[in-house]
Amino acid sequence: MSDDPATSTEYLDPAHNDNLEYLLHGRDWDTVIDHYATPPGGTTTGPPVVVEDGDVRKGFGAALETATTGGAPGAYHAVGEHTLPQARILQHTINTLYSADQAQELPKNLATPLAHILTSYTPDTHGIYAESSSRYDIDWDSSGSVWNDKDGAHLAVGHQRLAAVMRGIADDPEAFGHLYGAEQQYSHHVLAGIPQDAGDKTIHDRIVDSSRAMGAYDGVRSDVIFDERFKKTQWAADFNHGLGTSLSTALMFNPVSDLSPVGDLATKTVDVWAYESNKEHVAEANLAATQKNAETYDAGQHDVEHMVRAWANSRGHGIDSDYAQFFVHAGQDQYDFGRNHTLNTLRSDR
Repeated sequence: MSDDPATSTEYLDPAHNDNLEYLLHGRDWDTVIDHYATPPGGTTTGPPVVVEDGDVRKGFGAALETATTGGAPGAYHAVGEHTLPQARILQHTINTLYSADQAQELPKNLATPLAHILTSYTPDTHGIYAESSSRYDIDWDSSGSVWNDKDGAHLAVGHQRLAAVMRGIADDPEAFGHLYGAEQQYSHHVLAGIPQDAGDKTIHDRIVDSSRAMGAYDGVRSDVIFDERFKKTQWAADFNHGLGTSLSTALMFNPVSDLSPVGDLATKTVDVWAYESNKEHVAEANLAATQKNAETYDAGQHDVEHMVRAWANSRGHGIDSDYAQFFVHAGQDQYDFGRNHTLNTLRSDR
């Protein structure tokens, strides 16, 4: 089905059947008999153990990716005009995983396809984290809604639900690096799309939205640092690889709103910013005091600083000018808000 977007979407659309619900939550995926299950230090006892196959859900993940994006699985998906059924499938997936307590520890082999899917919905995830309009500024635990506008279909789910799924994806650091790279690029587009004659309020609001959204993504990364399951330096190295490969695909998407592509100058600016950001993340991963680092998260603050200064410079203001610094400080304040809000929701029951 993943070779046929229309069929995948029709098959998984929760408005017409329960197939998606069954595959996410109802099906028993244990299909392989392990004849050699042994207790620690003991010999084989009892009946064979039925476990999940290593390739479990790979076909489902591929069909889910196609059904929600209209593109081939494993590809980077342009942000385009999603249909209502596509957005509805993704919304139902997020809500089902969350309600079944599977979001923060995703079922095997769903992290990568979900990361690819969510890059295609970056304007929506950006809006949810930024709380940038009444469409997205909904209750933190809301199941949300889907709707249409001139750019196609969109979804909104509660902040906590989206963050929980992203935290599940972050168990695969490279997959989460792709997501983070998409947000970096989209935040750059949000700033690059500010009209030349915009007033200070419009500029301030766009910078606040982008900074708050970036903070939310870093709240997910902070939770990984707090989680003792991970070798943090290795996680950060794999994350940086995912981030680097996402950015090396040039601009991953072309937003379909008023934030139009801005050409070679924008590409060069985001490349410089991403290079500086990667240096910060590598340095951060090698810090011995990871607990203290998780509490301050200087690298994320510097990401905001690089982003705002690069934008100010592109508009003819010096990177160290009072004008640039004013917006840097505004952005960093809201970065802290977004990061702490997300981290608090993820750790509320830990």
